[in-house]
Amino acid sequence: MNRTSSMLPRGCAYLWTHVVADFGKAQLRTCCKTQPFAVTSEDLAVHGAQLLNNSPEIRQARREMMTTGRPKRCSVCLDLEAQDRPSHRSSQREYIEQLAKAYGRAGQVETTNWAQLVDADLERGTWGNFPDNLDIQLDNTCDLKCLYCSGEYSSSWAAEQKQFGPMPQEPLRPRDEAPSSELLDQFQETLWKFLESTKMGYRRIAFLGGEPLLSPRFSPALERLVSLYRDQAPRDLEINIISNLNTPASIFDRFLRTLQEAPSHIRFNINVSMEAIDERAEKIRYGVRFSRFTDNFRRLLALSASRPLGQIQVSTITTLNLFSLDQTPEYLRWIRERELESGREVTLYFHIVSFPEWMATDLAPAPLATHLDRAVEFLRSSGEARSQPGQENWKHYADQIEQLARRIRRQTLPEISADPRKLQLLRTALGEVQRRRHLDLLAQLPSDFEPLRVALTNLPTSN
Repeated sequence: MNRTSSMLPRGCAYLWTHVVADFGKAQLRTCCKTQPFAVTSEDLAVHGAQLLNNSPEIRQARREMMTTGRPKRCSVCLDLEAQDRPSHRSSQREYIEQLAKAYGRAGQVETTNWAQLVDADLERGTWGNFPDNLDIQLDNTCDLKCLYCSGEYSSSWAAEQKQFGPMPQEPLRPRDEAPSSELLDQFQETLWKFLESTKMGYRRIAFLGGEPLLSPRFSPALERLVSLYRDQAPRDLEINIISNLNTPASIFDRFLRTLQEAPSHIRFNINVSMEAIDERAEKIRYGVRFSRFTDNFRRLLALSASRPLGQIQVSTITTLNLFSLDQTPEYLRWIRERELESGREVTLYFHIVSFPEWMATDLAPAPLATHLDRAVEFLRSSGEARSQPGQENWKHYADQIEQLARRIRRQTLPEISADPRKLQLLRTALGEVQRRRHLDLLAQLPSDFEPLRVALTNLPTSN
């Protein structure tokens, strides 16, 4: 990056390139970490499809990004960086490349004095008409109550929240009153019109939930999207679907049929969300049937193997959290066994729970690092038998696990006990889990969790 680029505050391209549209609440945001804003019928009447990528709220966030590097909507990443932890921001290079598009300077990244240009014409840079990433948040329909989730993303959680109240740190839904069906229809049709006008610019279109496969909106939306790209699609477009795969057979059959019947030029990536196996998986992802998950995973890989390479990619988001770390090697071995069965490789995506704090890895006791060491060893040894891209993916994942293991190895009993606020959150949350679900989770964990049990036992009782 040249000197005039480095004079700009640290930025993020996602404010220009990403659109997150919530079909269930008529809300918009620019990435899954930013705060949403509610859309009204008046907004749609005034701004039309421009609302999706150039609303007043989004343009204001861009002003703040370009001048201070600290938009109010980006507090999650800013807080992580303040703790010297990796954030979710894009690279500075990607950010400058988006400014180059906004200012009509594509191809002039290295030769433009960006700090001077932003000072001279700030408003021009706040416009963005080149999104390449669209997340369609269908609704919060979900059959699971994963420990790190909330009523915002799970209808099952929301029902429990209504009965028992929120868990510690559980966010309340930003929009208390459900939008009218007329507004939801208007919002969704505006999104489809926007998508039709920008369809050849996308690299990724994703369906999120809740659990997308269970949402009544999912199948019609997926089939409409496939129809939109039936004749032609961008060469690098990927339709991304995140699922817990705890899907009943009749619904899963329709999903697989849509994938199978889609034109070969449409590429799919099915991101399977899981991080443990057997009973532990069923405790963390409360409501999952691991046997059904396994059957669906096998069927998905079999379909992938029957299609041209790359048309249906299967990947897994291993959502590492306090209660899954010791099972990381077993889950990775389980993935490798499924690969060998099907003859199709699985891509690993790295993700660590940072919220709620009581499920984060900050309280993981040092002995759990040994399990992560085993995971690293397995990834490095078994990765050699994979394709070149597969080797690189598993090597990169091993590097990330290794970095996490180094941090956890320093988390001795004194260090864990030094943060009584997080311990208090954890103790309260575990008590709530036991009260609501009759699940004494900590008592069922292996001896490597003993320092955490001691820290919770020694925690003073709050008044």
